[in-house]
Amino acid sequence: MNPSETTALSEAELKLLQALVYQECGMHFDDRRTSFLQDRLHRRMKECQLDSFDSYYCLLISRHGKQELALLLETSRSTRPASSATRRSWTCFSGM
Repeated sequence: MNPSETTALSEAELKLLQALVYQECGMHFDDRRTSFLQDRLHRRMKECQLDSFDSYYCLLISRHGKQELALLLETSRSTRPASSATRRSWTCFSGM
């Protein structure tokens, strides 16, 4: 996927992704954070070489979904890695 080819999520896709993140992690991405979440999504889709939201969503709900969800939620942090305190606070990834 070329960065110039990325498209905004539809309202339905955005709601689906927001619901999954909330269900799995308890994190809510409101309307103010929509572009932030979309940026994360597009980076992970590019990294995974997936060209559609549907393909990426199937990955998120697959057996390895929690690992990918963790990567999705870490991706758009600054280039510095998350601190160990931040990682410990993400309880949704326990049991991975």
